[in-house]
Amino acid sequence: MNASVNWNLVAHMLAQRFSQVELLALSGRVHDEAAYQRAVARLGSAFPVVGAERTAQPVHRFAAADGQRQAWLDGLQACPERALLLGVRGGYGMT
Repeated sequence: MNASVNWNLVAHMLAQRFSQVELLALSGRVHDEAAYQRAVARLGSAFPVVGAERTAQPVHRFAAADGQRQAWLDGLQACPERALLLGVRGGYGMT
């Protein structure tokens, strides 16, 4: 099995289907900021990335305070129909 991924092809396919990427940091904070910024840059080369700054307010092990994370979740209602919602971390901590 070939583990090589053609990221240009993946980006092209995603760009045909989605108008933007909405990054969600609804639970865990980003631990490797440099890797996160590289991923945002790679996504941003294909289409607009929204929400990349949402990991800059960590509270303990979470991406932000409970109220802020709930506000981000509520704000998803305003996303364009063709937005790709992409979780930055897992979903623990959201009830």
